[in-house]
Amino acid sequence: MANGDDCPGRSEYQLRLFVSGATRRSLMAVANVRAVCETALAGRYSLEVIDIYRDPLSARAHQVFAAPTLLKLAPTPRRMFVGDMRDTAPLFAGLGLLCPPVPPVPPEISGSAR
Repeated sequence: MANGDDCPGRSEYQLRLFVSGATRRSLMAVANVRAVCETALAGRYSLEVIDIYRDPLSARAHQVFAAPTLLKLAPTPRRMFVGDMRDTAPLFAGLGLLCPPVPPVPPEISGSAR
């Protein structure tokens, strides 16, 4: 598995993940984003997880209308990804990383239903 030293660029990444409570999709998105970050950006990222039910004004301010949604605020350009981030290839590409995709977290990570 690749580590952060194998990835081009050494920028600090600022990410915000908007979720809708503790739903299965939200939990999968959190796990998948954390796996990508720890694989490719270890030590050079900040990830803020925001529950749109608890902080709807933040979602509105960032023009987030679906959850889960991941925002890459830095480095520029700003990017937005919608879904549970199961398919990590577009996430790597959109983040500007050339590392191999991380296998997705299995759907069984949570026993809770949507």
